[in-house]
Amino acid sequence: MRVCWIMRKMKHILQGFYMPRVLVNDAPHDVDLQEHRLIIDGSWRKDNRSAGIACVCYDANEEPIAQRAAQLNLPSAFAAEVTACQRAIQWAKEQRLLNIHIWPDSQILVYVLCK
Repeated sequence: MRVCWIMRKMKHILQGFYMPRVLVNDAPHDVDLQEHRLIIDGSWRKDNRSAGIACVCYDANEEPIAQRAAQLNLPSAFAAEVTACQRAIQWAKEQRLLNIHIWPDSQILVYVLCK
């Protein structure tokens, strides 16, 4: 099932992502240690399985610094939420943002991520 694959991929992406606070001074110089908030969302239409996913990234001053959106074909609303989260985390890693807070609106996704 695609959702299971996406969840396994997210766990792989998250491995090694968070750095212990005691190592902050030893971080590479091109890593952004400032706090960032990623607000993510996914929507899905059952009739044609089209989905929309989006993420907006805010810096510590609550200024929007980036936004991403995409339209996809996905099997469920949950798959849309998971894909939005996975792509937001992947983008944050590519930008070398280490201190992120993810704000999804899916209670199920929050439960799965905190498990």
